[in-house]
Amino acid sequence: MADYKIVEVTPLMDIDKRGRFVKVYRVKFEYKGMEDFIDIPEDKYKPEEVKKRIEEVISTHKELLI
Repeated sequence: MADYKIVEVTPLMDIDKRGRFVKVYRVKFEYKGMEDFIDIPEDKYKPEEVKKRIEEVISTHKELLI
């Protein structure tokens, strides 16, 4: 599935379950004119993980929009 386009990646700070600051990346993408995003922790910020998470969100959108 490659019918989406990543339009922006923004580094952000978040707080984890233990109350510590952690770096995350907000990856904005566009799918069929609809813009959405995922937030992914720095330690998981790998191409295959980003792709997997984006495709999970798109799969949910497809199920809801049918």
